[in-house]
Amino acid sequence: MASGVWGLDVSKSSLKAVHLESVKGRVELVEIDVIEYTPVPSRDEAGLEQEIRMALSTFIGRHKPKGNLIAAALPTHATFNRFIKLPPAQPERLHSIVQYEAQQHIPFPINEVIWTYEKMERVYQPGEEIDVVLLAVKKELVDQFLALMSVSGIRVNIVQFAPVALYNYIMYEGVGERNFVILDVGANNTDLILVDDNKFWVRNLPIVGNDFTKAIQQKFDLPYAEAENLKVSVSGAQQAGKIFTALQPVLKDLVGEIHRSIGYYKSLAPLGKPSNFTKIVTVGNATRTAYFDEFISQRLQMEVIKLKEWKKIYIQPGVNQEILNKQLPAFGVATGLALQGLNVTTNRINLLPPELIKTAQAQKRKPLIAAMAGLIALILIMLYFSGKNTLSSLDTAYQNARTKNTGYDKTKTALDKITKGIEPLKTQLMGISKIAPDRGIYLKIIDSFNKIPALQKSGPVFANDYLEKENEADIRQLKKFEEDKIWILKWSVEIREEKNRAGVMEQVTALTITGGLVARNGEDGKPNSKNSFDFMQKNLTEPLVVELEARGLKLSEPPKAKPGELVSQLRLPEESKGTPPASEGEKQYFLFDVVITLSL
Repeated sequence: MASGVWGLDVSKSSLKAVHLESVKGRVELVEIDVIEYTPVPSRDEAGLEQEIRMALSTFIGRHKPKGNLIAAALPTHATFNRFIKLPPAQPERLHSIVQYEAQQHIPFPINEVIWTYEKMERVYQPGEEIDVVLLAVKKELVDQFLALMSVSGIRVNIVQFAPVALYNYIMYEGVGERNFVILDVGANNTDLILVDDNKFWVRNLPIVGNDFTKAIQQKFDLPYAEAENLKVSVSGAQQAGKIFTALQPVLKDLVGEIHRSIGYYKSLAPLGKPSNFTKIVTVGNATRTAYFDEFISQRLQMEVIKLKEWKKIYIQPGVNQEILNKQLPAFGVATGLALQGLNVTTNRINLLPPELIKTAQAQKRKPLIAAMAGLIALILIMLYFSGKNTLSSLDTAYQNARTKNTGYDKTKTALDKITKGIEPLKTQLMGISKIAPDRGIYLKIIDSFNKIPALQKSGPVFANDYLEKENEADIRQLKKFEEDKIWILKWSVEIREEKNRAGVMEQVTALTITGGLVARNGEDGKPNSKNSFDFMQKNLTEPLVVELEARGLKLSEPPKAKPGELVSQLRLPEESKGTPPASEGEKQYFLFDVVITLSL
């Protein structure tokens, strides 16, 4: 059994490692380490890979991690993430809905990626859309990463998204806020994480820590390594002021990117419900730059929170306190990975390829299988030695069995007579089964639903994940998507007998559909039931009849459609009882019922 979990944050500048254990329900820090690479900004991928291998070899030599779980992180730019909203659905149907949405949103062929999702757990109101975070990464990137780890002698059990690991760490430690921003500025990667109550949203920013170093290097004409050291090791107010002057253009660009990202996220919120962010947690070595926090706080009008100590994690004696105190914020990703391995985090997504997860599960079962095999062998030995003692008892039982067999023969003769009487009943049941309805009718109906454009609409995808509030064309596109979509809230099939137009009794199938759509407005600009009803007929009833007939399902009579109420929430009529009517200006939905009768 593993004695703990190692979290490995393998970045382009260093390897950060955290070893945690769970001792009587308490999370304890056992070991911590930082192995930095040679600071060469022009290094190619082959050179970086060699540096990482050397760092991993050093790590193995120092800590001997065999026997522990290993959780490692992929960088942000290697992973696709998107926060999506889904129509209300039963838990058993959620996966199939997400699978369809994944094919629409992931910008790569679905068979070339490893994808997963996590539902944001909170209390949902009836009819409320479900919040889901969708994560995907190209298989080849994961394979390359795991191959590099494997060559170095490390078997990875958990592959996580670096900003999600950081989110897990900060949510575990807690900052006393429900809505806040996390800014992680690393040497080659910057992540912005917006924490909004029970959900989070990630954006990778183009301004990184190396941009700060290059600005200092150009301003003072210094070698790269010296500029990197000067960035975080300033002595004296005068020197700090000169460095800050050199960094101001880069800091302004960073603040601009943060403003744009927060503005875009707020534009996705329901109308009138934008989130308000007043605090920002800054982590990463680049945030140690002179006056960094003061500039960020002033320009964003947010209070900066620094993680100066661990509140919930106990630090065992012997841990290198100097490294921990100096670089605690830089250990956020590695700590979040180790916490996930201990199963104490909010998000537990694992991007490890499914086949490797199955292999790992099989490895866990090997000791149990071996123990069971030993137990079976022991039982067989015991049976062998006890067999001699029971042999005489078996002979006696055999004689008794012969006596019982005579009685069995008599009973069998009587049973055969009864069996012959069953055959007429069987013939009658076979006749009844022939008049059963076509069992494939449900599949034909579902296939017809899947061909209706208004039922299959998905949200638009925007280049670079940006949607400016001033871009009216994008906003119109979003509204157009919602207005043209039709939701099916409930459908059922009833098979019954009734007279056809010729007066002959026949079996028919009554398909009843209850659904809704965004109410269409009339000439007076107010929601109009007739316009909404006409839109439903044109975009659902008429094309659905065509699709059903194309699959051999003929109408027994013309479809019957009944308009329902105009409501403020999209839910079934029986769920809407007691709900106050929509106020003026609030979005309204139009409910309807359609009955299509088909001949079998």
